[in-house]
Amino acid sequence: MPTPTIENRWQSRLGHLLGTPVEVRYEFRTGEPVLADVLDVHKDGCGVSLPSPIETGASVLINGLPPNAHRRVAGRVVWCRMHSPDSYRAGISFFQPLAIEPAPPTAPPDDFYEALEISPSACEETIHYMFRLLEHRYHPDNPRSADPAKLDRVRRAYDVLSKPASREVYDARRGQDDSPARRERGVPSLGEQCAEEKGKRWDLLALLYSRRLFVTATPGLTRAEVEATLGVPREELDFAFWYLQESGLLEPDHGHNRYSISAKGVDTFESRLEAGLD
Repeated sequence: MPTPTIENRWQSRLGHLLGTPVEVRYEFRTGEPVLADVLDVHKDGCGVSLPSPIETGASVLINGLPPNAHRRVAGRVVWCRMHSPDSYRAGISFFQPLAIEPAPPTAPPDDFYEALEISPSACEETIHYMFRLLEHRYHPDNPRSADPAKLDRVRRAYDVLSKPASREVYDARRGQDDSPARRERGVPSLGEQCAEEKGKRWDLLALLYSRRLFVTATPGLTRAEVEATLGVPREELDFAFWYLQESGLLEPDHGHNRYSISAKGVDTFESRLEAGLD
């Protein structure tokens, strides 16, 4: 069977589902679920942002994930790490692939910052203030300036920008075009790029550690499997693979086109995990 092209691989991406709020039920228990936001999603897995950690290797049920939001999607946690003092990120591999449906036709993406009449660098206080101001201006109870369409736009913008996780996803997607608003945001600093690359290496090492620990028969993963699980394009993982291999933390199996964590990689991962480093 011929190897799928990059274009074919990306047909499985469900980018229109990013930012979807879901419920994650830990270990299929009947207790209160954890609320999470979808950060990355493919037919075989997704990445979520949530307020508390979940154990790597644990089974979970996800409620509210389109295209079949009424059905529960079962999967396994392949990695989890702290993103900030009050939030964590986790990668979940589905037991059964999602049914792929084409993204619904959409109008040109709305600029939520423009809707709230603020700058992309606006702080949370400014977002809250402008929302209250515009909501009052366009509300039906204000006969002089009532505008239901503008009020709906303001509320949709506020719903996304008022939550750090969904705002981060929106900013990432907004930054993919070359609009004047995109140029206004500027290019990330070298320090920001460095932090992002460190995060990719940590995620990759965590994924390979989990694979070695729970799937001993085939402890390695292909580049395509890593890409699908982490939700990162192949070309953006080149530096992480190169660094981990040159550092002796990753072992390539060229005969089977797979990569697995080395003993040195295990020691490094566990040492950093015990030290609480991100």
